[in-house]
Amino acid sequence: MKGRVYQKIKRGNWYIDYFLNGLRIREMVAPNKKFAEAILNKRLADIAEHKHLDVKKDQEIKFRDFAHTYLE
Repeated sequence: MKGRVYQKIKRGNWYIDYFLNGLRIREMVAPNKKFAEAILNKRLADIAEHKHLDVKKDQEIKFRDFAHTYLE
């Protein structure tokens, strides 16, 4: 997975640019290049580990528990 760090016209802010599910994402992230590179690496690692989804697993409910709750 690739990404890049860049600065627009020496304004002081650094940006990161990467792809997620085929969409290009660009973010202004830091006032210095080292910090921006660290953030980009973190984002790319989260994507590789599927942590970017922020989805919690649903707890399984057994039918008998659901039926008991429904009948009450």
